[in-house]
Amino acid sequence: MSDAGTPNAETQNGTDAPEAPAATETGTPEQSAETVPLDKHKAELSKKNSEAQNLRKRLTDATSTAEALTARVAELEQANTAFVELKESADTTARAFAQFQAAVTGGIPANKVNEYYDLLRGETPEELLAHAQKVATDIGRTDVQILTSDPTQGAGPPALNSSTLTDALSRAVNAG
Repeated sequence: MSDAGTPNAETQNGTDAPEAPAATETGTPEQSAETVPLDKHKAELSKKNSEAQNLRKRLTDATSTAEALTARVAELEQANTAFVELKESADTTARAFAQFQAAVTGGIPANKVNEYYDLLRGETPEELLAHAQKVATDIGRTDVQILTSDPTQGAGPPALNSSTLTDALSRAVNAG
């Protein structure tokens, strides 16, 4: 704030505009107190323009860096998806191998391993082995206990040249 008794450059002549500097003998304007702030403002403006240009360059660099990072994130997401798929495939293969190994170790007959190994239940190799042993005993029972019918015991069909068949046919013909 200025004192009320001191006139400033804007109000000396009753106008709001500053006066033009007076020319010296060489024809150049004199450096007055009013031109110093103008030079100072020009320097500040030049500095601000330089800062703005620097910031625009940094923005361009940051934008290209952000685009590169976005592309890299997309690549990493694809790699992660491929990794997850491969991990799931590896887990499935490891489980099938553990089941196959348990089937062979558990005593399932070699000709039946391909039929039964994927049916084994259990999460750990010990559980798979225990179930394979149970399945092997069940398979062994069905392979050993083949039920056949003995026609001499009356469970099978009668022979075509038997007297039983001849008697049955003659009764059917005589009855009708």
